[in-house]
Amino acid sequence: MSFEMDKTVVILLTGGIGSGKSAVRRILEGMGVPCYDADSAVKGFYEVPSERTATASGAESEPEHLGSEGARKPFLLPEIEAALGQSFRRGDGGFDSRALAAVIFSDAAGLKTVENIVFPALAADFGRWRKMIKPVPKSVSASANASLTCVYSDNTPQVPSNIVVFESATALDKPDFPKVWDKCIWVDAPEELRIERVMARDRCTRKQVLSRLRLQSSPEAHRSEIDAVILNDCSLPELSSRVRAALNYVIQDAESKGDAEKDGVQGGRRG
Repeated sequence: MSFEMDKTVVILLTGGIGSGKSAVRRILEGMGVPCYDADSAVKGFYEVPSERTATASGAESEPEHLGSEGARKPFLLPEIEAALGQSFRRGDGGFDSRALAAVIFSDAAGLKTVENIVFPALAADFGRWRKMIKPVPKSVSASANASLTCVYSDNTPQVPSNIVVFESATALDKPDFPKVWDKCIWVDAPEELRIERVMARDRCTRKQVLSRLRLQSSPEAHRSEIDAVILNDCSLPELSSRVRAALNYVIQDAESKGDAEKDGVQGGRRG
């Protein structure tokens, strides 16, 4: 049976710090699966365009053009500054990320204020991004373009054209985060390996990494919301195999749910 659902299926790719989400995303992108990096997108919402670095705080209002197809990205810094009542600019007019972090990590009300501004903008930006996606034609075979397809099993020769990935490290931990996904894949790894990865990547101490780990939830806390888990503690070829297996499982689960709903049966997440 082919995977023919009426709408694009959005898969949330998430997991704790150092789990290797980016490696999994790159594998998915190599398969031809469009991936939206929510965490990087949000950082972009704060960046002050070069032509505005000398402008007074709060003067900006128009969004920035992004790319060649008319897409726009929000510029949220002026609104955040107005809501919190202070500037988050460096001396040169650029965004001061440390100043904003000092507020949102020490003030729950401030964090909530920022999230109320950022989350709707993120959902809208993701929606615009989805409209720009050019799906892989169903007629493209694995042999015709190996970089856009992969073989999950004998009867699943390529990635369906209506699958996209929404990558976010924090989506499941935020009750007010817009639910833009249909399925969820959690990337995990042994804690010691995660610590080593973050220390090497961020050039920080073990103590600093542990403090960040303790702020994040475990997959057990979201068991009812997770559809598949990828254990990223292996070689790249083995990881690719695990990614294919997890994606195949999620696709089949979504397909089964679609059939059930067509028959009037509401499917539920596994406990």
